Amino acid sequence: MAKVSRSMLRHLCWLAVIEAIGYAVLVNHYGSGVRGIGAFVLLGGVVLLVWMLFVMPTLCDFEVRGRGCRRPVSGKAVGCHNHGRVKRDAMFAALRMRNPGIAFRVMWLDGAQGGRVLGQGAPGSAGRSAGADHNRSQAFFNLASLFVAVVGAVAGVLALFVPK
Repeated sequence: MAKVSRSMLRHLCWLAVIEAIGYAVLVNHYGSGVRGIGAFVLLGGVVLLVWMLFVMPTLCDFEVRGRGCRRPVSGKAVGCHNHGRVKRDAMFAALRMRNPGIAFRVMWLDGAQGGRVLGQGAPGSAGRSAGADHNRSQAFFNLASLFVAVVGAVAGVLALFVPK
């Protein structure tokens, strides 16, 4: 059995408190229509997924030289200070989109005057490695999990308004 640290227990306690408060607010606002274990489980699943993607203490795990980056981060969808940008780009690439944050990045393209060359034309970015494919598949998994959570949350809210 895996060892559970005190910080993990603290996080799980906060999750339980957030879910209980959310359930109490739903019951108070919508009345008896949301009573039941289904609403509690649905709310708990959404809270747990958001926690896993953005809050849970974990490692960066961006593949570097055949192994994952070992720097601590908060959430599976978040990268360390070196890989955060690349991880976000991989998430958008998994959806076959371009990261909108690229419009705000400073790009130094004049390599002849000692500037850095970034992006697709950068030296060393000619071929795709197995690490890039792994990171893209991990990004796709993270985004698919987020999509499932959002769809579940919307279905749960719509179920509140269906008459019995």
